[in-house]
Amino acid sequence: MKISVFYEKLVEIFHPEIQEDWDNSGKQLFFGDEELAGIMTSLDFSASVLDQAVANSANLIVTHHPFFFETVKSFDYSESLQSAFLKAAAKRISIVSFHTCADKLYLKELAESAFGKICTVYDDEYYAFSDFSGMTLSELIECIKKNLGIERLSYCGMESMQLNRAAFLNGSGGSEAEKILKKSEINGINCVITGDVTFHKAHFAEANGFAIIDATHFATEKKITDLMKRDIRDCLTNNALSGVKVVSAVERSPLKIC
Repeated sequence: MKISVFYEKLVEIFHPEIQEDWDNSGKQLFFGDEELAGIMTSLDFSASVLDQAVANSANLIVTHHPFFFETVKSFDYSESLQSAFLKAAAKRISIVSFHTCADKLYLKELAESAFGKICTVYDDEYYAFSDFSGMTLSELIECIKKNLGIERLSYCGMESMQLNRAAFLNGSGGSEAEKILKKSEINGINCVITGDVTFHKAHFAEANGFAIIDATHFATEKKITDLMKRDIRDCLTNNALSGVKVVSAVERSPLKIC
């Protein structure tokens, strides 16, 4: 099957038409006339991901985060990411991305994985929540660390505070945390779990008796590559392409904690 034909199958899975206006899901580097040989899923495109794709004979890389967000005026071969992109082009390896549309698709599963319990997506908002009445912030922190497989995280709030509902936003949800907590009287949420939390959002939460757990952008989203692999594999099977291998890239957070 041509990559161009299989891409339309991916569109049916991930629905890029529901992405946010500012997003750039879809084709990043595309060789639609190539026969699909293998697929690699990843959070980001990188030199390491490219090497893994080549090693696994994958000529289609499906990432969560788009390579292009802003206008690129030039390419510098000495810059690692741009060099890797040019090498992918030379090898005719296609790169497609599904970002905020996949966030919406997988939000419930990501939240349930982090919380270890059934969650509800709040209307059309970007978060899911669950009831943690009877649990303290300290207890939830240990739960999140265990379920996401991380040893350390950042948080604000009193360790002994009693929780009501907790909200989960994968990735860079720190900017939304304050908005959610300000609606606490309506939504019952007094704790938010997300990534990329800024000082001022944490300061607001602590000053008003709320809690925010920053479990990192990477840890709250790393499961997406396996979820994409699962759904792409099902698509391959349903289209008599079970012989095409799909592999999740091995990635790590660029941020180190000491």
